Amino acid sequence: MPALEDAASWAAASFTVLSVQGMARGASCLSQSKDGLLQLWDVATQKLCWEVATDSCSFARCLALPTAGGDPLDADPSSCLLCSPLSEPHVIGVFDSRCPASSPAAPSRRSELVLSGSAAEQRKRLGEPEGAASLGMCMSLCAVPALGPTHVLATYESTDTCVWDLRSPEKPLLASCLAGDPASPAICSAVLWRKAWVASAGGDISILRLRQDGIERTSAVRTAPTPYSQKSTQSEAGAWQSE
Repeated sequence: MPALEDAASWAAASFTVLSVQGMARGASCLSQSKDGLLQLWDVATQKLCWEVATDSCSFARCLALPTAGGDPLDADPSSCLLCSPLSEPHVIGVFDSRCPASSPAAPSRRSELVLSGSAAEQRKRLGEPEGAASLGMCMSLCAVPALGPTHVLATYESTDTCVWDLRSPEKPLLASCLAGDPASPAICSAVLWRKAWVASAGGDISILRLRQDGIERTSAVRTAPTPYSQKSTQSEAGAWQSE
């Protein structure tokens, strides 16, 4: 079998690199570091093309959306929209990197996606934070190509899950639905066609059906026998802190 070879390496950040995404069929790569920087690199020269600060403290992976549709790996970075959490952990920033390929420039912030509150109606009775503070961090961003190239599924720590259309950032296209028990924070999610899978810290994976009239929780499976225990407190940023 052929051996793996280290073709190139370079210092991409002073902090931990959280994710790397190939673009332009491998000619470019987009890195995301723990300090909230998004950086586009020329793979052949290892030179920095541009960087943009998101001030994010979330571990949610940045999402690149080619405006013409298709896989980001095949897309030119100058024809994409980028989504990333911002300094307020429940707020998602939309950055526009569309510019002439001959003179690439750092993406500009186009809009913000702000979910006003959780779908959990019982929070007030339980004495938990209300409004945006009850959402916690945005934990995952996924493209929903079955609905269109500008559609994004966002999952929050509270298990709130909604679908945004970046063309109409004022409110979600599909209103928020609780994917699980808010006492067991959501960790990650994935989308396949018109279904979404949301995994929680307690070991549950919930399956959501994305319908034109809303999001429907259809079933759940359990992957771990040990229950998750956490204490919900409101941090300075308004996010949950889990033990």
